[in-house]
Amino acid sequence: MSDQAAGLRRWAQARGASGDEALGEAVRADDQAPAGARDRAVDAPVMPEPDQASEPEPAPQREPTPEPEPEPVPTIPLMVVGLPRAGGVEQAQAALVSWSRQGRRWVGDPAAWQVVACDAHSSRLAQLASQEKRWALWVETGGDGFREAFNVLQAVRRNGGPQRMLALHPPVASRRGLLNNLQQMAREAFDIDLLVLAP
Repeated sequence: MSDQAAGLRRWAQARGASGDEALGEAVRADDQAPAGARDRAVDAPVMPEPDQASEPEPAPQREPTPEPEPEPVPTIPLMVVGLPRAGGVEQAQAALVSWSRQGRRWVGDPAAWQVVACDAHSSRLAQLASQEKRWALWVETGGDGFREAFNVLQAVRRNGGPQRMLALHPPVASRRGLLNNLQQMAREAFDIDLLVLAP
């Protein structure tokens, strides 16, 4: 610091400015203005310490724009037999979304379920049933729903498919009628436990 003060004094002497006495006093080695000069040198420039030298303030950094979160990757496989060929996976996914909105906590995030359409008539059904643990039977709620579900359950039993399945279906007002009858028929005719969640 004394080097800076000495340099300023030499500069002031070289300029020979007689009116710059306040500046010379302000940059003494002890950085103290004389007692009388404190009151009258209110407007005198203050010289910064070398380590306090004003550096340009960094420009405020903008927060990075958050990248959109990727879609969750389905991680829970749900093997479904009896799905229609056209739009069947979407219908099954819509049923899971509906159940989630109804407060069925076991569903969790419907997007986490990977709906896999399976052919109940496949010769590999028994092998697949031994590898996968979550199975569902798609049940149409229309006029042919019972007959179609019966045929699928019959093929599941004949090909060594799973013995426990969830009845997956579009929203219904009640389990009475179609769903109750299917549940009873699955148990009695095919020894399959069909889980029905409708009220």
